[in-house]
Amino acid sequence: MRFRQDLDSGLRIAFAQATPLFSDFMGKGAAVNVHFNGAATTTVYVDVAAQYPGSTSWTGVGMGRLDPGQRDVQVRIKMDVKEPGQFPLKVSTRPYSGSYITMTSYRG
Repeated sequence: MRFRQDLDSGLRIAFAQATPLFSDFMGKGAAVNVHFNGAATTTVYVDVAAQYPGSTSWTGVGMGRLDPGQRDVQVRIKMDVKEPGQFPLKVSTRPYSGSYITMTSYRG
């Protein structure tokens, strides 16, 4: 069970920082830079979900992969936003080792 090694070794998200959303021909995109407290020993999947205004649920907006030996990953995200504002993002991992909340913004 190699995935247990990452959990047992204490691999966790140290911090995550999102770039502002920008309009392009495919919608509004950005990236979330996710940094871990150490290097992965197995593949770890990183999921990013957004909470849209007025919603209590989270919607998946991007996924990335942290390969063995890596300490950070950039996850590209796409969101469908109409109005300027700040949007919370939840970054989580599979296998599960916790989550991290950060914010992105759109100025219009």
